[in-house]
Amino acid sequence: DLDVWSPVMNFTARQTFVAGYRDPDVFAWLDRFIEPGMTVFDVGANVGVYGMFMAKRVSPATCYAFEPNPVLRPFLESNKSSNGLHNLDLNFVGTGDREGAFCFETDESNLGQSHISASGGVQVSVVTLDGFVESRGIGQIGFVKMDVEGFELPTLRGFEATLRRDSDIVVLTEIEPKHMKRYGYSQSELFAFMEGLGFTAYALEGAS
Repeated sequence: DLDVWSPVMNFTARQTFVAGYRDPDVFAWLDRFIEPGMTVFDVGANVGVYGMFMAKRVSPATCYAFEPNPVLRPFLESNKSSNGLHNLDLNFVGTGDREGAFCFETDESNLGQSHISASGGVQVSVVTLDGFVESRGIGQIGFVKMDVEGFELPTLRGFEATLRRDSDIVVLTEIEPKHMKRYGYSQSELFAFMEGLGFTAYALEGAS
């Protein structure tokens, strides 16, 4: 069991409180797939629902979590502390295909839908996952959960070297065409990019 602290206007965390987990099929699959000693990434961590679950499962290995929304930072820190998850490595940055300062727009009606913006909002730091992996000297990565509100393709482009290196890595990502459209690409372009790296797409259904 995990204690979860969250702002009120946060759909993902609210579903966790009401239903146990928002995505029961996904968590049932993760429970079977994630193993102790596996290095994992939670990209777009929100308040850490996925990250905490994975950190508990992979201990003593590390779960690296990435979340640029400054509103969620104290909740992530509190959730890590209150659950004693010393192997949950919190990184309060966004992820993309280049490093720098980006605008970040907060969705007050649902903090989970806050996103990188062309203009407006607060400035946040963005890193490439390849750069992060290299700077930390991270070895084999077993699993990546990615939910960055449409910024998945830029994030994957900034992760290309690692994806080529770790051929057995499994990437679980949100597919939401309306969010992709915000950044000018389509679902087929995302699939084509991953297939070009040798990956095959699967839909996770009925995993429980």
